[in-house]
Amino acid sequence: MAAVCLTGYVRTFAVPGVHRSIEAVRHSLRAPLFAVVSNDDGDTFKGQSQIVNNTALEAARAHVRIEDWRVVSGADQFVKLAYCATIVEAHERRHQIIFEWVVRLRPDGLYRPVPPGWLETLNDTTVYQSSNSGDVMWVMPRHTLATMAAIAGTPMATSPEGDNCCGDLPHRYFECACEIVRTRTAAVAIAHLGLVPTSNLGNRRDNPTKKQWVDALSTERQAHQPGTGKGVTAANLHRLSSAPFARAYTLLNRKPWAAG
Repeated sequence: MAAVCLTGYVRTFAVPGVHRSIEAVRHSLRAPLFAVVSNDDGDTFKGQSQIVNNTALEAARAHVRIEDWRVVSGADQFVKLAYCATIVEAHERRHQIIFEWVVRLRPDGLYRPVPPGWLETLNDTTVYQSSNSGDVMWVMPRHTLATMAAIAGTPMATSPEGDNCCGDLPHRYFECACEIVRTRTAAVAIAHLGLVPTSNLGNRRDNPTKKQWVDALSTERQAHQPGTGKGVTAANLHRLSSAPFARAYTLLNRKPWAAG
């Protein structure tokens, strides 16, 4: 039995391909979905420079079976995860159940359904994270949820690959049938500036070994190159290759590339 925590900025949640794919994951898991999201103008670089229209959000929410929807301002993903953990715990007490797994999704992600029986193949002492961009999808044993939320942005959170993830908890990656759907604002910013100001990951503009290659790309190519955490825009979903989905949910020991 699993629960879904949908945490992050709503950004492109109103895009039909996004919210319908989130519902597809939830349905495939037969799981209740608890959303802790932000909808404000504090996320300019990642693409949300203004509040997403509430009418559009309500229309999108109508297509997703949501157990609980909370809106908070400015909180990072770990704070939102901690908030979701309290909601999950309250749900368990109220319904006298115990979840075995918690699947954390982003509101701006494009997902394929989880195959039947996939969770049963996982180790309940290990945290799993998506390989193409580490925070798009996490699969956590229920007993690790509070720890994952508590490590927050501390040095404990950083995995050997550079992700903010699991700290000392054992973790593995999986080939994720998922992608980030960026706003056009985010796509342009990422194309010109790189994803985040860090030099230890392979697809960043400020990595000297990659900069010459990246500079040679057109802005459009940089902005919409899938499979690297840079994501695609809603207008270009039809151009998204099926290749990232070909080996969906295949377990890996390490990331096949550094995408952050």
